[in-house]
Amino acid sequence: MDTTQKLDLSTLIHVLRHFQFIDNICKTFFKENEFSKSEINSAMMIPGSKFLPNVFSSPFQIFEIISKSKLITIINQDLTNAYIYEFPDFIGEDNVVNISELTTIQFNSIYLKSRDNIFIKTLETDDFPKSKQLVVILENNNNKIRTFFPGKYAPSINKSIESLEFWKQHVILTKKNHGIYNSF
Repeated sequence: MDTTQKLDLSTLIHVLRHFQFIDNICKTFFKENEFSKSEINSAMMIPGSKFLPNVFSSPFQIFEIISKSKLITIINQDLTNAYIYEFPDFIGEDNVVNISELTTIQFNSIYLKSRDNIFIKTLETDDFPKSKQLVVILENNNNKIRTFFPGKYAPSINKSIESLEFWKQHVILTKKNHGIYNSF
């Protein structure tokens, strides 16, 4: 993967959903690009896997994080490629779990939630499992970074066979007490 790439603004705002905290460089960047505190906090409030703030506190650190990680595999897809890395320590929380890993009580607490007009199994929990994995998704046509997040690779939620089969066997975790991640 070419680590001289730049991150575009849409990718930067998109990946904020995976941060619990952002550093001053990132805050300044978004202020200079006329994003309000509430827009930034709203992006960070989107449920999902989150990077541990003591390890990864700015999207601009992605290339440094990759340089400290080991490439495990590349998953070739139609429009994108997923690069799966292993970081030496826990890098974040994973919010995707195989149903077989759930306790009976957790399994009985699963509910369905519509996401992109597809019903996905969801489970509220107090804690997410920690992960050493980092997933970086690149567009095939220009190798532009589309997104990155901690945890295991999961296909996009859509009506493809690969996606439907994966999501039959997996559940998305959401935090019971989903508090505000205050970036400021």
